[in-house]
Amino acid sequence: MDQTETVDAARPAYVRAAAVVVSNSGADWRRDVGVGRHFLAVDEPESVGGADTGPSLAGLPLLALGSCYGPV
Repeated sequence: MDQTETVDAARPAYVRAAAVVVSNSGADWRRDVGVGRHFLAVDEPESVGGADTGPSLAGLPLLALGSCYGPV
């Protein structure tokens, strides 16, 4: 384990999850984004030049908002 892994392991999970990874997959609009161990393709619809391989950038806040709703 290198020094970075040691420091990260000592942090609470919510702090480690704050790091976001973005990579270009080669397509014009698609980006692969990740938080912690979870990754997601973000793309635009075909109507605006994307390949529609994932939710659009505008759709991500709606997904986040929808995830806040739960049984009461």
